[in-house]
Amino acid sequence: MKSSGLLIFTAVLVWRTSTGGMAADAPPALDCTGPAGADATTVRTAQKAWAKYLGVEGPERTFSLDRDGEVRVEMVLVPPGNYFRGDGKNAVAITLTRPLWVGKYELTQQQYAAVAGRNPSHFDQKDAAAYPVDAVSHRQAIAFC
Repeated sequence: MKSSGLLIFTAVLVWRTSTGGMAADAPPALDCTGPAGADATTVRTAQKAWAKYLGVEGPERTFSLDRDGEVRVEMVLVPPGNYFRGDGKNAVAITLTRPLWVGKYELTQQQYAAVAGRNPSHFDQKDAAAYPVDAVSHRQAIAFC
């Protein structure tokens, strides 16, 4: 699905603008690559520790996408650590060296249009806030950031 890349690009953009007041000692990295992975409590604890380290209230935040603050995007903090990308036989271990804010939901047509100035979606909907953006090329996703 072409729109899934927008979550990561949005996350990188927001991360770059939100890593201001960090404390002295960073929390440990999270490792989700063991045989049992990491349970929800371990992940939530790591998210809270990294949120505190970054000087933010919690591991979930809402960011404005427009100047008026009317169009917003919900983000979730992904702590640095080791993760699997992909499923089953296609899974590849990756390492995040810095915390990353990732979109909690797919980017909507309204959110994309608020930043890019237009809605490129093939399935243009009257309620653009309720539908994910589609028909976005890699180049458009980069320009979005």
